[in-house]
Amino acid sequence: MCTTRCPLMPGTIRVLLASLVVLVWWIGNVGAARATDPNWPHEPANATVLLDWPFDQVAGSGLYDPYNAGQLISDSTARRSPANVLSQVRTPGTSGGGTQLDLTINNYRDVFVGFWWKPNLDFEGNYNSSNKLLLLITNESPSVLTWYGPQNGTKVLAYNLQNSGILNNCHLATAVGDCPGGVNVFGNVSNGAVSLGAWHQVELRLRASTTSSSKDGILQWWLDGQLVGDFQNINLGPSPFNRFSLNHTWDSVNPTQTKIWEHRFDHLRISAINTGIADLPPGPPNAPAIRNVTVP
Repeated sequence: MCTTRCPLMPGTIRVLLASLVVLVWWIGNVGAARATDPNWPHEPANATVLLDWPFDQVAGSGLYDPYNAGQLISDSTARRSPANVLSQVRTPGTSGGGTQLDLTINNYRDVFVGFWWKPNLDFEGNYNSSNKLLLLITNESPSVLTWYGPQNGTKVLAYNLQNSGILNNCHLATAVGDCPGGVNVFGNVSNGAVSLGAWHQVELRLRASTTSSSKDGILQWWLDGQLVGDFQNINLGPSPFNRFSLNHTWDSVNPTQTKIWEHRFDHLRISAINTGIADLPPGPPNAPAIRNVTVP
């Protein structure tokens, strides 16, 4: 029996190598940040967190401000992470306002977005009824979460599946628009009416379809915990998402605006599931198979 510095036997080396492989797999998969925050009750449990941002700074952790125009203010009424909030302001007669915040989300086909949001009491709304909040962009569709309704009237959360005419979603019961082409999709569970001057929690899930016409994509959104729209049969196209953009497209003068408009955002959460064309089982992938290692 060896009693000094014994060489490792081949069997011992195999065990050590196998343990190392399992450890690396565990760190990369089980140890990854998973969506388990009860503050976002409709976030898929098997999603990977891409951004959890309290707006203590305008940008960071991959979220970037291409125009360096973001503005933070203090609001002690913020619901998720007071007191700093993002303030997006547009004044009458101007051709811009607020900023654009982007996050690259390459190779994910199933994305969740959650945030707290407050529109001010004087928010009249665009004359074309559409007030964009954010975009989730794929090669086929720069789709938009919109706050839709007449100027100085009640507005609801809706979703715009805009595209260049390559997608047809007119089979959706509440869709209004072009066939094929972009459509506004309104709630089929509740109306999603938004109160001015109050904080609202918004949650959104969007999953790409297998093909441009397979009718198996998912679109769901919630307002203050209540499901507004639930569609399991949308056409979004097979491409993964490539970018999230908090962007109101305030890039021209609105001749009908007479008051100051403001969106306030308190906290932004983005997570995603990295599925292929076919659905993968939930959770981390299976542990790798361990094969014998030949040691000379």
